[in-house]
Amino acid sequence: MRIFLTGMMGCGKSFWAPRIAATAGLQCIDLDHYIEEKTQQCISDLFETKGESYFRQIENFYLLEIIEKYTHCIIATGGGTPCFHNNMERMKGAGKVIYLKTRLEILAERIANSDRKRPLLKQASTTELIRPLTDIYESRKNCYEKSDHIIDMNHCDETTFAETFLKNYV
Repeated sequence: MRIFLTGMMGCGKSFWAPRIAATAGLQCIDLDHYIEEKTQQCISDLFETKGESYFRQIENFYLLEIIEKYTHCIIATGGGTPCFHNNMERMKGAGKVIYLKTRLEILAERIANSDRKRPLLKQASTTELIRPLTDIYESRKNCYEKSDHIIDMNHCDETTFAETFLKNYV
């Protein structure tokens, strides 16, 4: 069983994947961390030095490597992963894809309060993030909506999410 968590940056993929994997006895793989280990560079540096096109190529390469190597796992994808190189179809062919749908205002607040660098976002304040997040979301929403399942994260607390996820998807 492979489960791919997808959605916009800040929706909780990297937060939830290890928690659900541990509870379900599955391996957890965070695609961004996997790429950083393999390339010995952080994602923001890869974007800055090589560009988004290069990053999307290696992201695709390592996604396919993970699909080939690991079978019983939860994979936290990058926010753009399913939207490039036919990755959504590959992910769906290899397992279940679950979209963690979260309001943009919540994403902006989380990102503004995070120390993590987001290559596609340079702004720091919550209000400055809404416009670029909206643009990114609009370009990706059709892709995200092709997921096998959509979980509305706007109304989930930690207990509700974990119980729902484990009951319905694992």
